[in-house]
Amino acid sequence: MKRATFIFIVALLLGGIGLIACGNEDSATKQESTEAPSTKPSSGDTGSWGIPIYPGSKSDEEFYIKSDQGQFRNDKPAVLESRIFRTSDSMASVVVFYKEKMPASGWKDTGWIEGGEMYVGSYEKNSGQEVTAIQIFSDDNKVTNIKIDWIYVK
Repeated sequence: MKRATFIFIVALLLGGIGLIACGNEDSATKQESTEAPSTKPSSGDTGSWGIPIYPGSKSDEEFYIKSDQGQFRNDKPAVLESRIFRTSDSMASVVVFYKEKMPASGWKDTGWIEGGEMYVGSYEKNSGQEVTAIQIFSDDNKVTNIKIDWIYVK
């Protein structure tokens, strides 16, 4: 299970870096599904996601992905949702927030990876039916980005 979670994190990390590197003009950053989007989580709450959103962070309205194409979790059809939030707070403050708030919201910590200018935390709940990867990184403008990828069984 840990190996599968690690592979999931690496795949999300590589995919996320690719999407971010392409900029906001790339059609891959637009909503992929024809389904109505779920209720957007807002700063400081968990919204319909059940994932804490860093207080004071702003959602990047240009970046939203929701797709069920080719998504599976535990051999069951699944949905991937992904968002980016931004804050002027330090990466360290954001990491501490997620390390405290995710377990308090029912998510099991399955590991954190630190890679220089990026932190990636992975969590699961509901016996692995839901997994999330939280990527925290800075850009050249001294902004801390919080990319949340959430996969859940339909």
